[in-house]
Amino acid sequence: MFLWKFVSADIGQVLEQQKGAEQNLKAARQFERESGRLSDATRELHRSQKELNRTLEEDPLSPDNLAKVQRDSQFVGHVIADVLAELQEKGTFHSLLFAVEEEKRRKANLQDIIIREEGSRRRTKALQRQLLDIRKEKTLELQVP
Repeated sequence: MFLWKFVSADIGQVLEQQKGAEQNLKAARQFERESGRLSDATRELHRSQKELNRTLEEDPLSPDNLAKVQRDSQFVGHVIADVLAELQEKGTFHSLLFAVEEEKRRKANLQDIIIREEGSRRRTKALQRQLLDIRKEKTLELQVP
């Protein structure tokens, strides 16, 4: 009977280890699937950091740059806090992927606005040139009678 309790305890321990190993394997497989997306997010963060560094090299103390650094710092702080909380609670980092995708959408929207604004400026300049030409024509017509 004593031997049976000893063997039963060993079997229970082995079963617990097996369950733990299966959970670790599931987590590793999940991590493997998500690591590709994580590396994409990491690359995007590195690219953004390089862009910020380049901007700061051009004019490091401009008010616009300082405000951008402040906003970016707050954004990254919130993202890191959210990701750490999610990692601790769920063992995932979906909030990081979501934040990166949302930031890409926001940046694309801003880029679209910039492109439209540049087009509007070009059109305004062209219209101003046309107006100037028309004024010159009218002035010449009035002088020639």
